[in-house]
Amino acid sequence: MKKKKPTVKQIGEFTLSIYEKVRQLETVAIGNSQAFLQYLEMNGEIDKFNEYLKQKIAKSKEESLDEEKTKHKTGKKKPTKRSRTTKRSSKASS
Repeated sequence: MKKKKPTVKQIGEFTLSIYEKVRQLETVAIGNSQAFLQYLEMNGEIDKFNEYLKQKIAKSKEESLDEEKTKHKTGKKKPTKRSRTTKRSSKASS
């Protein structure tokens, strides 16, 4: 049995249904975020949470700077032991 290609209408319906699901997920995520912030406010822990986030952001920035330092001058990361190109790339092709 030969598979049929989807029609433009079917692709449009599928795309629209995906869009609607994404919008539903966005609504749920916003609701969860608001509920979490209200919980923190109720317990008086907003300042503590903000400090935690600042620490995490600072740590993330440090890690990304460390990654930048490990790149070669060519812009590529240093090859690891498991890299297949580590040994071959230094050989001249004949």
